[in-house]
Amino acid sequence: MKKAILIGLSLVSMTFYTSCNENEDVVPELELEDVQVLGVSPEAAQPGTVVTITGKYFSRVWRNNIVKFNGVQAEVNSASTRRLDVVVPEGASSGPISVAFRANSTTSSFDFTVLEKIPTISRFSPTSGAAGTYVSIEGTNFKANPQANIVRFGDVEGVVIKTDSAATKLKVKVPEGAVTGKISVTADSLTGESEEDFVVQ
Repeated sequence: MKKAILIGLSLVSMTFYTSCNENEDVVPELELEDVQVLGVSPEAAQPGTVVTITGKYFSRVWRNNIVKFNGVQAEVNSASTRRLDVVVPEGASSGPISVAFRANSTTSSFDFTVLEKIPTISRFSPTSGAAGTYVSIEGTNFKANPQANIVRFGDVEGVVIKTDSAATKLKVKVPEGAVTGKISVTADSLTGESEEDFVVQ
């Protein structure tokens, strides 16, 4: 009889242990309430930027929150019931933010502004040279097609020789008539400028 009781207790313990292991990554949810989106910071950003959405009654399990920027689904990095850290998705346009959790969803009363990807210049080398010098420019939001990037030394357009596969580097020839000044890169009619001057010798 004692042996049977011990076996029964062992089976109950094993069942409880297995059940706990199977559900160890499940976070208990609060009683379902109406999801609310109250704000976002920053209020404008480029795709790829992490923004913070504040509100109420989000899921504490990040994957349970479906977030969209004007209809384009975003990646949720982390979550609490009052905060979501989300990556602005590629292809998103300016408009409202929606959050859905289970059968409960809401749309913000305000619009989020998606900024276009302006080219940026982080560095260039060499920092000086005469006309005909080849300059390597590093940055972001360049175009993969070299001819789709317009590079100017001051007001004089240089010759873009090539770009790398990641579109983060440009090789440019300093044009005749260039003078000491900023380097600018224009792509899709958007222009970014270097902080430092290129010195024409």
